[in-house]
Amino acid sequence: EDIVLRGMANFLNFPEYSNVQKAREIMQFLDNTENIRKAVVPSRSIEKPRIEIIIGKENHASEMKDCSMIVSRFKTGGEGYGTIGVIGPTRMDYSKAVSTLEFLTKQLEEMGYDL
Repeated sequence: EDIVLRGMANFLNFPEYSNVQKAREIMQFLDNTENIRKAVVPSRSIEKPRIEIIIGKENHASEMKDCSMIVSRFKTGGEGYGTIGVIGPTRMDYSKAVSTLEFLTKQLEEMGYDL
């Protein structure tokens, strides 16, 4: 149930978000945890692949149409599942982000992380 965001100010480092209004819209969207839950959780299910890449217009939320999300599901120490992900511009380095998420997912499962 908890949602934790880190590095939102990094959006300002990308030319796609040099427009202040565009940057403000994405940050306001991400500032609301219910928006994130709606953007990420509906696409996640036990039957889906462990790593899911959602590029641009594939995003459910119109505010995320210029972004990509890479999300990974992991089994918690209990009966549940958690999700960890990366949000960035559509031109992000996908292979690096996927590799990082695979590593983090494996580490979280080995630690028996329980939300």
